[in-house]
Amino acid sequence: MEPSSKPMQILVVDDDDVIVDLVREYFSVRGHQVHAAFDAREAIDVLQKEQLDVVLTDLRIPQGSGLDVVRAAGRLARPVASVLMTGLPTVDSAREAMQSGASDYITKPFRLRELFDAAAAAAAHTAALRERSLVADRCRLYELAWDLQQPNELPRLFGLLTQVARGTCGAEEVALWVRQPTGWTAVARGGVVRRLDGLDPLDELSPRRAADGTITAPVRRGDDVVAVLGVSGGRPRAPEHQAALSRYADMLARVLERLA
Repeated sequence: MEPSSKPMQILVVDDDDVIVDLVREYFSVRGHQVHAAFDAREAIDVLQKEQLDVVLTDLRIPQGSGLDVVRAAGRLARPVASVLMTGLPTVDSAREAMQSGASDYITKPFRLRELFDAAAAAAAHTAALRERSLVADRCRLYELAWDLQQPNELPRLFGLLTQVARGTCGAEEVALWVRQPTGWTAVARGGVVRRLDGLDPLDELSPRRAADGTITAPVRRGDDVVAVLGVSGGRPRAPEHQAALSRYADMLARVLERLA
């Protein structure tokens, strides 16, 4: 891998098998993982299932257009950078690409190095924007937790808490369960993978966790566990992810104790 680049998760979208294979090989030998799609619907499905850094899409593809893919990438909870490729460049198409949220616009035929540089720059720029957004969300979370006075405000806190936890851990899915008289209930969740469906929140030794990187943090009131925050999928879990999840759980515990 080139020393200046971090591993990227890339989606290339084109109905031309030759282009897809060339791009896949060029990026793969440099240590990046490449997913492929051959129409807009397939591309959007991959966008929703995988945690990507950048999508490289042709403008003219079946089942929609590259602009549909660009817009879908920008609407995700964790926005994905996009580079639009086209063999029929026009001023209007370039303008529409930028207005739709594309980070760059590459004309065919292109040099693979040119495409690589555009992808790396787009991914880095979008990652920086995501990090700034996450920092702002963390500030909002702690301000809300500090100011919250009424139990009916808890759903807003739950929603922001899961959003921040998912972003912090780079996870595909997040859930917050609360213990109720009828059992464990997910009061807030995000993501589309649904690995957490049916998971016992307290079953921290489940083999399923080792396979997909699921981690949880209990929310305690005294000796009792009253809620559990968990994430799954996406980036490999690191020790700092567990530590961050535990900090968020402790913050929620203090809020619940204050409202009790």
